[in-house]
Amino acid sequence: MSTWTRLNHLLSEQHKERTRPVLVLGSGLLHHCGLGKTADWTRMLRCVASELRVPFDKHAAEEFPTLYWDALIHSARVAHPRQFSSNKAVESAARQAVKAFVDRPPQRPTRPNLGTDLLRADVLALISLNFTLVPFGDVKSTPIRSGNQVVGLNLYPKCPESRERRVWFPHGHVNRLDSLTLGTRAYSNLLKLLEIERGSAHASFKPHGPKSVSMLKDCLQAPLIFAGCGLRHTEWTMYWLLATRLRASSVHAQARDSWFVTDRAPCASRVASLKAVGCRVLYEPCYTRYWDQLLEVLRKR
Repeated sequence: MSTWTRLNHLLSEQHKERTRPVLVLGSGLLHHCGLGKTADWTRMLRCVASELRVPFDKHAAEEFPTLYWDALIHSARVAHPRQFSSNKAVESAARQAVKAFVDRPPQRPTRPNLGTDLLRADVLALISLNFTLVPFGDVKSTPIRSGNQVVGLNLYPKCPESRERRVWFPHGHVNRLDSLTLGTRAYSNLLKLLEIERGSAHASFKPHGPKSVSMLKDCLQAPLIFAGCGLRHTEWTMYWLLATRLRASSVHAQARDSWFVTDRAPCASRVASLKAVGCRVLYEPCYTRYWDQLLEVLRKR
């Protein structure tokens, strides 16, 4: 198991080489910002089923969350053919239900400024696996032009000494409903586009290559640090990125180990699966120390 001292040392060494990490943020961020209920996928799928007026299968939603989205879309088409004449019509209604679920007002945030603090961290970019921008506070945003379906925003925090920060949303966000990537078909399409990008643009991933940006380029140029993530096996996009970094390591010397920081003791199988894709595990049982230490190792050097 790795330690904060080890991570801090490696980041210091990489900083000398002008390399900064990419920070991947999961639902742990939402819990601190008072949005923990919006991180419950099963509850969200129940809300979607209710909006589409189809039966809800809790077991299927828990066991197969990605597939179950497609099952809900199919069930609604069959049950209400007059209302939903196409998959697009059903998905539009389902996404509205997701937005209503995610847009719930925050409740008792324990660290309301955590998202803003993370935006100030010395990182190349951030990846948010959540559907909302709320944890990042009062920000202005401008879209990033990208050749695939991954949504990217330049966020401008309204606070002193903060500069723009590049944030990627591989699942999309509710401010742009058409960007939401849910279900097996949508995931597969996204991975196809990323694989095409990986296969056709090797030269663009060199550190001093073209100035164009993409989530894939960022992730191949810098170490990844996963924070507040469950990183379940259904998180295809992230596992694909980790595996792609290993594929690229023989060609791109800048590919380095990634880090999975967790406050729950990981089982041996989870450690083994992460190790297989070049990801170290750092276990920090104290949740307060978890974020304090993370902010400390990501401080400006």
